[in-house]
This record gives sequence, C-alpha cells and structure tokens, in this order.
Amino acid sequence: KPHKPHEHNPGQPGTPHYPPPKPHKPEPHYPPKPHEPKPHYPPPKPHKPEPHYPPKPHEPKPHYPPPKPHKPEPHYPPKPHKPDYPGPGNPDKPST
Repeated sequence: KPHKPHEHNPGQPGTPHYPPPKPHKPEPHYPPKPHEPKPHYPPPKPHKPEPHYPPKPHEPKPHYPPPKPHKPEPHYPPKPHKPDYPGPGNPDKPST
C-alpha cells in the first residue's frame, strides 16, 4: 500500500489537531460606581473645644524649713608641697 505521509505528519499545514484557542473576550468595563460613603450612626459630634480659662498664677510652695544659706568653707592657704624624697641641691643628700 502506498504510504500516506499526511496521516503521520502532525505538522501538516491546514490540519490543526486542537481547536484554535478562543479569543479572550474581555469583560465589559462599566464606569466605576461613585463612592457612596456609608452614613455614620450616630453622626460624629462636632468637636467642642474646652473653654480656655486664664492660667492660674504659679504659686510656689513654701519650703519647710527655709533653705539655709550656703556657708562656704574657709579657705586656708595651701600647704607648701613637701617632697617625700630629697631633691637635687639638698644638703641631706650630697650629689656625687
């Protein structure tokens, strides 16, 4: 029997094996609905600012007992520095 190549040739033009894919039908775009804010239950009360009273004058608390005045320590004249070891020129240790 003569060999029919078109039966075994899947790439034969004009003979698609699968139905062609259906074109994508985009959903119709409706205009966006206007945003309808939900009513508030209950409606928000307007902010009522508290009345501003004049500030009370600062009344310092009395100190018990009253602070004693700082009495500085008497400054004595600084003591002369007395070296622990005899320095040069000291007669106790002749330099050689």
